[in-house]
Amino acid sequence: MDVCGHPARRGSIKALIRSEHSSLGYLISILNDQDLFLLKGNLGLSDEGNVTFHDGVFAQAVLFTTQTRLTFDVVLPLWGHRGPRPTPTVHVHHGRLSAREGRNEMDPPLCGSTAMSHNEFKKISEPIEPQEASPMKPAMNVLGIDIAKHVFHAVGMDNTGEIVFRKRLSRHDLMPFMAKLPPVLIGMEACGGAHDWARRFREHGHNVKRMAPQFVKPYVKSNKNDSRDAEAIAEAVTRPTRRFVPIKDVDQQDIQALHRVRERLIGERTALVNEVHGLLHEYGIVIPKGVAKFRQAVIGKLESEKDKLTSLSQEMLWKLIEEFAGLEKQLASYQEKLEALATTHPECQRLMTIPGIGPLTATALVAAVSDASAFKNGRQFAAWLGLVPRQHSTGGKDRLLGISKRGDSYLRKLLVHGARTTIRWVGRKTDRRSQWIRQLVERRGKNRTAVAVANKNARIVWALLTSHQDYQLATG
Repeated sequence: MDVCGHPARRGSIKALIRSEHSSLGYLISILNDQDLFLLKGNLGLSDEGNVTFHDGVFAQAVLFTTQTRLTFDVVLPLWGHRGPRPTPTVHVHHGRLSAREGRNEMDPPLCGSTAMSHNEFKKISEPIEPQEASPMKPAMNVLGIDIAKHVFHAVGMDNTGEIVFRKRLSRHDLMPFMAKLPPVLIGMEACGGAHDWARRFREHGHNVKRMAPQFVKPYVKSNKNDSRDAEAIAEAVTRPTRRFVPIKDVDQQDIQALHRVRERLIGERTALVNEVHGLLHEYGIVIPKGVAKFRQAVIGKLESEKDKLTSLSQEMLWKLIEEFAGLEKQLASYQEKLEALATTHPECQRLMTIPGIGPLTATALVAAVSDASAFKNGRQFAAWLGLVPRQHSTGGKDRLLGISKRGDSYLRKLLVHGARTTIRWVGRKTDRRSQWIRQLVERRGKNRTAVAVANKNARIVWALLTSHQDYQLATG
């Protein structure tokens, strides 16, 4: 019996189909009035199909794709006007379309006498081995990672900038995920632990780029969270004019760690000397300024002025002197290690040929600069160290201010101090460089001259690191 117009079947009967080869759900709407078959999903299936009802209890639907045939058997139990509507039973069959098969050969006819009955449908030959039909996922070309200590957020984009991947990873799961990932461009912020992660990612063939966090901030949309930070990193790393932070190797990090520890000890020694100065001043004992003078005079002062001190204050001050001696011993040890590295490292030996650059400055520069060729010229290298004027121009009128003081303040301090030592001895030399320094001191003073000499030394450092040549002093 043809039930296409049966009043009990009017309206929509919806069934949720879940294929055994796909986790996606598809919504089938069988409209009895028009015998339409609609399939909504993301498989790219057309909405053309045939629906045939048999004996009021069975319906067969065949839907076509470019390569796959899906046959849905919808068993519709009889339903009257009273009581709840029964739930349809749905069976899904997958079939492969051959090049010869067309729609006229496969479509069962619509409601009519030639339609197959329920019993006849059971005699259909066994279905072909099912094959999954799913769209090709867009290729992920860029991955932005917001790194932390324990939780990492990753956002992937394709070549058009569309987000195709989001994932939250723990520290334990990050490297297994990166090992299975095809080589992509990875963007990260230059923060703590980024050098180690970058080296580990490069071992799996990935192209890793690190960026300063202040250049990523403009790409963060709306409120800040880890996922949006990773999205901003993925977008910022694709900018063609972006400047990236070079990745250091382990040897460079070792040298830089020695400088950081030495700098901390110097700060502790300075704080200790100032504290002893203040405490002794409260008892009427004055010691000259400076670490060198403190080292020479403190013990004699304590012995000669011990009548002004109680036994408790003497015990406390002598312990502070012992602490000062321990800091001096540690500083001497780190100084020896840095000097030994400078004498054995070829790049450090080349840099120490420049007047005003010694073992400390040479090792610090080698530790900070991974690849000098990343800078286009020496002026860019000097600008990276903050030794060029800060610019605030508008309306076609150039306005140059003081030095920008960008970059590593520790490197800039070493270069300026080295320049000051050079200025002290230019009066005894007759080379062109010394003549230029003397003339500049007369015109602009020693402080500006020290910055100018530091700028020139920075440019010379870039030239030596890129050309692998020693410095030759110009004469005449």
